[in-house]
Amino acid sequence: GGGRRRRGTGGARRRVAGEPGRWCAFVPRGGRGPNAMRRSARLVAGSFHHSDFAWQDWAAEARRELDALDRRGDAGAAADAAGEARGGGGGGVGEASGVAQGGPDGVAPRKFGPAPMPAAEAIAAASAAASAARGMEACWDSIHGQNSTAGRYPNKAYIPLAFPELARGDVRVVVEMGCATGGSLRPVLAANPALAEYWATDLSSAALEALRASGTLPEGRRVELLRWDATEPPPAELPAGRADAVLITFVLSAVAPGHHAACLRHAARLLRPGGLVLVRDHGLYDHTMLRFHRRGRRIADALYARGDGTTAFYLSPEGLLGAVEEAAAGLRAVDGPCYHCNLTTNRKTGHSIHRVFLHAKLRLEADGAGAAATGAGDT
Repeated sequence: GGGRRRRGTGGARRRVAGEPGRWCAFVPRGGRGPNAMRRSARLVAGSFHHSDFAWQDWAAEARRELDALDRRGDAGAAADAAGEARGGGGGGVGEASGVAQGGPDGVAPRKFGPAPMPAAEAIAAASAAASAARGMEACWDSIHGQNSTAGRYPNKAYIPLAFPELARGDVRVVVEMGCATGGSLRPVLAANPALAEYWATDLSSAALEALRASGTLPEGRRVELLRWDATEPPPAELPAGRADAVLITFVLSAVAPGHHAACLRHAARLLRPGGLVLVRDHGLYDHTMLRFHRRGRRIADALYARGDGTTAFYLSPEGLLGAVEEAAAGLRAVDGPCYHCNLTTNRKTGHSIHRVFLHAKLRLEADGAGAAATGAGDT
């Protein structure tokens, strides 16, 4: 014990006290790596806050920045077109005026891309691309394959506080849609010792293998890992009509908007009457949305292309309610949808980051359970 820790790409090592030059492996409980080291001892957060700033005020400020970026991009595109008409090859002033300035988050200056596609056309194109599940699965397998430790996604210690229903003793069966490497699974299990079944599902087989190999799954608890593309109907192994809750964290933002209703419909099929769908995801005007916009990655309104081949969609309460209505699965909003707004400040630089999350609880009504179970209109 004692001594300093040194972190590197291979995990963490601790200097052997009293023996200069000697290091021993330090494996914290909960996995390897700096993220796991910081979070492993804190499976359930001590407090939960979600109203650090007013979303309406921040949205107005964010829209002004986005409009300024769009005007700058349009001016650059016009100058490029004029340069090409003169035979100048589109360089010079046009390129300079179309450059996004690097922000405090370290985004390198880049030239804006072409104007985004019309929203309907872009969303349809993204939905068609996401329908090729094998291609999307390959993207996520590559992501998790390159970051194969459970520390890639630290524990979401706030989940049992955001959704205290998960810690209730009468909640016995939980299905998680998009578990990644277990960031929500571990805190939920720690918060609810009475939980009898936890079904952790993900599109990526690599993520499930990383979770299985992490050594963080508790012994003596029934935790089932299952590959499932949530845009497709649930596989027969899942507990149809028995789940007390279906947890969906940061999944809908990674799915093309045209598939949101299908994901909710499939979640409803797993619930018992009165069961809950619990949603937490990236909300409109989140810090990361502005960062993607500065990099010229917009495909359509609130839809952006990530550098790893996946997409990011930023949700609104109105959009989620529209998906609930389209799903026609007997779900009713009982908490939200609403924005949770968190302000994160870098103590060294003083720079603040505005994080916006969408929060919702949807209950399966007793009279809607039949429609959900039969999968009417399923896709």
